[in-house]
Formats: sequence, C-alpha cells, structure tokens
Amino acid sequence: SSPPGDADTVWARVPKRLRDDPELLAEHARNLQAAGRGQQAEVLLRHWLENDWSDDLAALYGHVSGANAGAQLDAAERWLRARPEDPTLLLALGRLSHRAELWGKARTYLEAAIRYGAPPDACLLLADTLGRAGDTEAARRYSLEGLRRALAEQPLALPAPRA
Repeated sequence: SSPPGDADTVWARVPKRLRDDPELLAEHARNLQAAGRGQQAEVLLRHWLENDWSDDLAALYGHVSGANAGAQLDAAERWLRARPEDPTLLLALGRLSHRAELWGKARTYLEAAIRYGAPPDACLLLADTLGRAGDTEAARRYSLEGLRRALAEQPLALPAPRA
C-alpha cells in the first residue's frame, strides 16, 4: 500500500472527470517528477500533448526527465511541425537539447524561442549553453540580456533619492 501523500494515491482521489484538467495534470506530473518518477511524468504529459495542447504542459515537458532523452526530444520535435513559432515549445526543445548536451541544437532552439518572445530564462539558458560550447563572449551578452529582460518584467523598487 502507498503512503497517504504518494503521488498515485493523491491522483487516485481526484475525480475521473477532472483528470483531463491541464492544471491538475500539471500538478500530478510535478509530483511524479519530485518523487523521482520523471519517466511517468514524461509519458503522462506526452500522451496529453499528442491529443490536446497546453502551453503550460508543453513548458513542463521541457523540465521533466523521461527515461530516454532522445525519444523525449523526438516527440517534442514532432509537435514543432504544427507550431514552428511557438516560444513555449521552442524553449522546451532548448531545455531538452541542453539536457542532452546537444549544444548546437540547444542554441538554435533557444535563439528561436527568444526571437518569438520566450521569457528571460531562455536567455540565461542560452548563455549557459554558449558557455559550455566555449563561446564566452556570446554567453556574457546573453546573460546580460536575460538579466535586463528579467528586470524589465520585475522592476526593482529602489528607494527615492534623498533630497
């Protein structure tokens, strides 16, 4: 028997009619990933995304650790055919390529994600990718760009100058 807080036990308590809710599905996938069951989270998300689309679930797909990074990347690349300019999917592909240490592919996906409006963390992941590939100057530029974009989204509350 599973402990009361086990991801499967909690999910089993969710009414069947609500299990197709993307927000609940995302939370279940996060619980599986946190429990070291990324493979199950990946399968759950992939099956859902193959039949229905959710930007939130696509973003999460880039964070879960499936059993086979190559197969996970292949699945996401198939979705790209229908969504070639989707910044969420491009960022997920960049994350998956980065995890697989495919630096050139990660760079291509992350640059496209940024071009189509991905959040600031895409710049920071691209900076890390470029640094690992040995392009320290480009890594520095994208780090700065990521920090600037993050600051633009969340401006600092600076104290007023003293008179």
